[in-house]
Amino acid sequence: MTFDEQMRASILAKLTELLGAEEAAALMERVHPEDWSQLATKADLAALREELLGESGLLRRDIDVMRTDIDVMRTDIDVMRTDIDVMRTDINGLRTEFGYFREETRAGFARVDERIDLKLESVEHRLGAQITSQISGLRTELSTSMRDLFVRMVAVMVPAIFSGVGLAFAAAKLS
Repeated sequence: MTFDEQMRASILAKLTELLGAEEAAALMERVHPEDWSQLATKADLAALREELLGESGLLRRDIDVMRTDIDVMRTDIDVMRTDIDVMRTDINGLRTEFGYFREETRAGFARVDERIDLKLESVEHRLGAQITSQISGLRTELSTSMRDLFVRMVAVMVPAIFSGVGLAFAAAKLS
């Protein structure tokens, strides 16, 4: 049997005949107007809690994987910087070996050295931009995952909380 407004009105009329208007209204205020099957139970809330704990565990695992990826990127950057320093050292060694050349040769090496330094700086800049882009992507992905988990938590928790609050008010009115 569906407990709708028409049914409520019928019950209120009968109770008014039997008990009087004030008593009937007081009693009807304590009757929940919604379908009782829609209220969350403690088992529903426990299942929700378990689901949220599972989701948060997955989120933590994803964060750990991202942290590992970032650590690997940092290590790669350190290796690249070391390689660049080795290249610079090699260039300085070459300068020393060829120091006996004439002034024009030295000037030529200076120009080459400037171009190499510019290329090295360009490589460093591009690597920095790529790494920044990758880290930004990871941050965006993490932010999206956390926002999605929060929205799911709110979507499940708010109706459960309001149902629990409704039960608490109903129990308080009955006691």
